[in-house]
Amino acid sequence: MADAEYVRLLYVATTRARDHLVLSMYRQTKDLTSASATIERFFEGEENLWEHVSEVPLRLPEAPPPSQTTPVLEGHTVEDRDEWVRQRQYTLQKQSRPVSVAATTLAQVAKEESTAEEPWRRGRGGTSLGRAVHAVLQTVDLETGAGLEATAKAQATAEGVPDREAEVLALARVALESPVVKRAVSSGHLWREVPVAAPLEGGIVEGFIDLLFEEEDGLVIVDYKTDALGVDQTADAANRYRIQGGAYALALQQVTGKPVKQVVFLFLQPQREEVLHDVSMLQSEANAAASAFLAKAAQADLSN
Repeated sequence: MADAEYVRLLYVATTRARDHLVLSMYRQTKDLTSASATIERFFEGEENLWEHVSEVPLRLPEAPPPSQTTPVLEGHTVEDRDEWVRQRQYTLQKQSRPVSVAATTLAQVAKEESTAEEPWRRGRGGTSLGRAVHAVLQTVDLETGAGLEATAKAQATAEGVPDREAEVLALARVALESPVVKRAVSSGHLWREVPVAAPLEGGIVEGFIDLLFEEEDGLVIVDYKTDALGVDQTADAANRYRIQGGAYALALQQVTGKPVKQVVFLFLQPQREEVLHDVSMLQSEANAAASAFLAKAAQADLSN
């Protein structure tokens, strides 16, 4: 039955051609089961339905003899050509330089440039735990928490950390019970995992906002952090993430035309909200950092 079904499938496939169907019949001599072998077996004796086409050797034109001298166009010198090559290389490098920078990249650069020791582990981008927690908070009902346990289990498994399901669940609950998430729910105007991008001098700044909501006097950006911190370390950590929050605020305000009044870093270990009110300063710092990053990347390309 399987062999008969295979033949029927071949019939359907081969009869889709409107005028001609060209097939390669190449196969090993002892091959009796491939498509080409099956087709040839069923077409045997049916010369009116098919035709063998012999291999035609490909003949390439003979290459001209190598020139003994390098021709130079009239009116142009070897120096002109060297200058053209240099300008071409410059243009290619300029056009291949980065034109966008992610908000998380700016935050990472700021952290790497700092000489202070970081006692916490990496956040969302660096751990499976962080990714699982963010995925739960992206989908679960923020008001009721319905389906939280099942979602936490699914996301822990998806991230390859099923043994940390309890941690994922606990951290997600911390977020749901936090004042800023309750504010977002009460606002009636909230969005999750919001992609933002906006032009700036020399390129584009872009990123994803974990939670965004709108109150009467402006927009509020919330960024979840799963870094394991001490109670006295969250303020310093928030300061290190300033550029990231500023980049979100910069892009969001340019795109929507609405004021961003707060950037809130919601730390889940321990539960603590670090609220940044100096949004204008954050935006200026992010703009300067993004422009410097893109310029540095461009300069590195041109010098290579």
